[in-house]
Amino acid sequence: MPELWSSWSIFLQGRLPPEGDFIRVLTVWFGRSGSRDLDLTLSGCPGELNSRDPSESDSELEEDTFDIAALKPLLHMVSPRLKSLAIDFSRGEIIDEINGWGLSFPVLQRISSSIDVVYDMHETDFELLRNSPNLIVISLYNVSLGGAFLDAPIPWENITTLAAEASVYTSEFVDALAELPAVRLLKAVVNPDDPSIIDSPLVHSGIEELEIIYNRLHDSRTFFDAFTFPSLCKLALSMFCPCEFDVEAMARFLERSSPPLRHLKFEAFSVAALRVFTDTDSCRGLTDLHIRLPPLHIACEFLSSWAAETRFCPSLVNLTFAVAGVTQSFRHPEVTMRIFVDEAAATINTRRRLLRDEEAAPLPLQSFKVTCSIPDELAFSFSDEQLSGLRQLRKEGLGIEMGTASKRVF
Repeated sequence: MPELWSSWSIFLQGRLPPEGDFIRVLTVWFGRSGSRDLDLTLSGCPGELNSRDPSESDSELEEDTFDIAALKPLLHMVSPRLKSLAIDFSRGEIIDEINGWGLSFPVLQRISSSIDVVYDMHETDFELLRNSPNLIVISLYNVSLGGAFLDAPIPWENITTLAAEASVYTSEFVDALAELPAVRLLKAVVNPDDPSIIDSPLVHSGIEELEIIYNRLHDSRTFFDAFTFPSLCKLALSMFCPCEFDVEAMARFLERSSPPLRHLKFEAFSVAALRVFTDTDSCRGLTDLHIRLPPLHIACEFLSSWAAETRFCPSLVNLTFAVAGVTQSFRHPEVTMRIFVDEAAATINTRRRLLRDEEAAPLPLQSFKVTCSIPDELAFSFSDEQLSGLRQLRKEGLGIEMGTASKRVF
């Protein structure tokens, strides 16, 4: 079965076999993949970070150190068939070494490179990608988007996905995206204390999906004031820790972009953060909404507004809340699954009546989910009476689920 041998992760850390034996084994294994395209991950830092017995002498350590250059013949053999290449938890010298090997990647579609956080952010020209005409996905961690990166011999016009995390400034994203007209998906963690000064927003008409991770120290105003994305359909905002994105900057971004936003996933810690999306004309077409860990007053605000206001999220097809627990929470004030057991059915029925009374289109909602982030034995002990309204909605065809990502309890 050649497919079993077409995907490999090689860990270049710890005590490795002698180079000759190591390469011979890898050559045999890759040979078993037949003519299939290959996925290869090189992970770790040989030599410097290898785990060693403190009792070993320096000469023993030197003999046991793996030379990354020993992989050169193997990579020359497999690079024409590599569809995906990841160089992870590495250090800059390894990428620089591979840059000089003159490799060819005629079918490569995805490249991932991450520099271990114990090292400074690395700047590279990615010379190894000179012959990669089919590359479409670039994923970077602790690798600069500035300087040499923009001089890389990459088919920029083909890149559809760019992911860059750790120590990247907004100005670097601006410069990079100006050279990447075909990007559809952007994933970004912007550097804390971003010093970028952007004179006018960059208009990028191709980006349809945006995933942003906020850091407590990050000035989120800088990022969203730097761009206009008129084709944005899907937006996901995540937080490393409880912090609020800049509501005014987000409002300006939405007004300027006027995007056809359909999918939204975010954490709302204030009514203003919730309303910046629900009260914006460009968000009237939201069909999928996922709100993570909302405080109690935000959950109540959403439910009461949705029940009473026709123009509040009028197009929702799928609605999901992620909460911290079933009947108690570590957040204050708490929001738990209980409020949705108690209020969801009444809210949905009230909205149905509201739409019917105003002779509006029928409620488009097809799915209502509440997920819990505590995976162990859930104490889901609600009575039949409490669950009767939800059960009735389920009988009427509405998809209702409550539980964890791996276990549905209702």
